[in-house]
Amino acid sequence: MISGLMSQKVTARAVAYNGASSDSCVFVCNPTKSDAMDLQGSFDVSAPKCGVVVDSNSPTALQFTGGGGTLTAGSVGVVGGQNGQTGDSHPAAVTGIAQQTCPLAGLTPPDPTKMTCTAPAKGTLTGTISPGCYSGNVTVSNAILNSGTYVFTGNVVLSGSVKTVAGGGTTLDINNGALTEATNTVLNLVAPVPALNPTYNGIAILQPLSNTNPLLFDFGSSSGTIDGIIYAPGAELELHDSGGDKSGGLQLITDLIVGTLFDKTATLSIQSYSQTVSNSPLTRVALVE
Repeated sequence: MISGLMSQKVTARAVAYNGASSDSCVFVCNPTKSDAMDLQGSFDVSAPKCGVVVDSNSPTALQFTGGGGTLTAGSVGVVGGQNGQTGDSHPAAVTGIAQQTCPLAGLTPPDPTKMTCTAPAKGTLTGTISPGCYSGNVTVSNAILNSGTYVFTGNVVLSGSVKTVAGGGTTLDINNGALTEATNTVLNLVAPVPALNPTYNGIAILQPLSNTNPLLFDFGSSSGTIDGIIYAPGAELELHDSGGDKSGGLQLITDLIVGTLFDKTATLSIQSYSQTVSNSPLTRVALVE
């Protein structure tokens, strides 16, 4: 269960600038790491209606490598400093904001030791599949996910077409191991609403703080949408290359809560999940003086 989640008030303090303030939808939570948000090459990170918060106090918390990329956001706030081609940020990042607690810190992941976990035949889930606990390394390929929580104890590869059943809502819990999107994958994942799953309302991908393995997306011509919060506060979200640009890249209707973020020339478009629904578990967080 999520201990105290619905009553917990999530707050953040940062700085608004250029005459505007915005609700934050990208939280890079590692408090000390250099290059906590690392943007390289011809990256395109777009979150025009919400803010980016980099919580690291490192002098190089926000790193731009190369002048061919663009970070566009409603606001950009950094606890520490920035380095490299800082002109890639629109508007300019404000450094020296107050450090804050990562949102949804009260979220409690499933415990596989209290569940019956089974290994899929040949390590593959395909066709229409049901929620439950799956052990070992698993490939989810050309699959329709029925509503519910999917708990994985090993590495997970998403391949082909992977989508939530029409009208449904799913949470993928990467309890251990890494999550990887294979080349040419098309994702259409939708998080549950309270009526479908009050415990993990709004959570599309859940990775416990203790799991520091990476989430790897946007390989080759991969594309699609993740509609729901991505909560992986101890992990790195890596967007690997620009192949997905041909299909629009990965579209996120999300509040992105990760330990670190590495964009290696990929396209990432973000619309705040909490701004689009009335029942998000994440309180609206504004960048204000």
